[in-house]
Amino acid sequence: QLFKQFPDSAWPGYDLTQKPFIFYMPGKWALLFNYSKETDGFTSYPEDWPDLGTDVLFHQGQYKNLAGQLAFDLSVDTIKATATNYSKKSTVDLFAFIVHENFHQYQFDCFGEIPWEREEKYPIQDRQNTALAYLEMRLLMDALQMAKAGDVKNCREYVKQFVAVRNHRWKQADPFVARYEQGQELEEGTAKYVEIKSIYLMGGVKYKSSLSGLTSPLLEDFSSISMPEYLLADFQKRITGNSISPEDVPRNRIYPVGSAQGFLLDYLKIDWKGKAQQAGSEFTYAQLFRDNLGMEEDESEEFLKKAKDNYGYEKALASTDTLIREYLNGFNEALESFEAQDGYRIEINLSSKNLRRSRSSTAKKWRVDKGTRELCRHFNIYVLETVLDKTLLLQVHDTGLLEQNDWDKRIRGVAFFIPEITSISLDGKSLKLAEGTQYQFKNIETLGKNLKFNYSKEGTIIVTDHRVRINLLP
Repeated sequence: QLFKQFPDSAWPGYDLTQKPFIFYMPGKWALLFNYSKETDGFTSYPEDWPDLGTDVLFHQGQYKNLAGQLAFDLSVDTIKATATNYSKKSTVDLFAFIVHENFHQYQFDCFGEIPWEREEKYPIQDRQNTALAYLEMRLLMDALQMAKAGDVKNCREYVKQFVAVRNHRWKQADPFVARYEQGQELEEGTAKYVEIKSIYLMGGVKYKSSLSGLTSPLLEDFSSISMPEYLLADFQKRITGNSISPEDVPRNRIYPVGSAQGFLLDYLKIDWKGKAQQAGSEFTYAQLFRDNLGMEEDESEEFLKKAKDNYGYEKALASTDTLIREYLNGFNEALESFEAQDGYRIEINLSSKNLRRSRSSTAKKWRVDKGTRELCRHFNIYVLETVLDKTLLLQVHDTGLLEQNDWDKRIRGVAFFIPEITSISLDGKSLKLAEGTQYQFKNIETLGKNLKFNYSKEGTIIVTDHRVRINLLP
């Protein structure tokens, strides 16, 4: 209903009032928006629930395997939908989450091929790459400030420096960096742009809730947000001292970096959305700036030197060294604490082929050795499932998890602790835990506190001293 009142579109052709999507409360209900056709699993929307201003169908109770995770390409009737869950976010954050994730589904359908590389393999311990990425962020922040002030000349100057730093960084770094960031800026940067612009447009919406008492607070939540302060605040969260923490380098900083480029392209009246939508392996925002701002090749070194001098590149290098050292020390401490937990340690080794992962957490993620080891001390939910044959489902709630990846052999290991195991069933027969025993199976179902695990192919399981090892490798 709110989207119908937008004064203009956040992205040509993207209309959340037409795109079917699911919004759900885990274990309680699911709503299918913008779809009126009779569909298995859904009934009419309850008459005594608030009017939502569009076609909505209702499902009572748990829907499929949705247990709090985000899901894309979820099959419903003849369509594919995104599923986003209710969580304890502010009105603005929940709205932003729905918009952002549903735009990804739009990208799958309407964008050209977006370059993709694994986030885990990003070289977060590269001091030069990190320090230069910090300069990029500072330059984009100052360019946004100039745009806010209406100072086109200085905005252009900061953008040119940004392009010089970006081109230098991508040339001197591992080629993986440019490929990865190009894809992330197209995917996450544009989605963040749409999210922020949608929030901005909401400030001018005329809305009256059918629920008593909600209209005024809802409007105040959005009208109190101004641009570009919202985006600048996101930048500030990703800066630590005179650099960027290793945990924010591969992904978190790219959201504001990518979306800021979109807003600056708008401000400088550079046509970019159609080109971004076509995507492809050659498209970059930096090249669009370069082509439209008349940058000469011999200017790049001068702009690079100016940026390094003005933003303290040497200090950024020193700060980066300190942050990397502290990060590695923090990982070792977190790993020691993780392994010292009580309960059953579950370890599962499997192929990473045809595997889809979704997870939700606000806890710190530690990633070392180019992503071969990743640790998070608390996931709200962590899900692994096979994409094509649906032979595997792993759902873990409210616990930490250690991933170990062998990229060359395409093997993933996951380890986590749970307080108790309720049941293990092998080939339809209940298994009693006995230390030192090993079994082969063609089907396994395991339930425990915060755990659901099903696998319908061959594997082995061994139990030793509150340690359960499950091997699903051929």
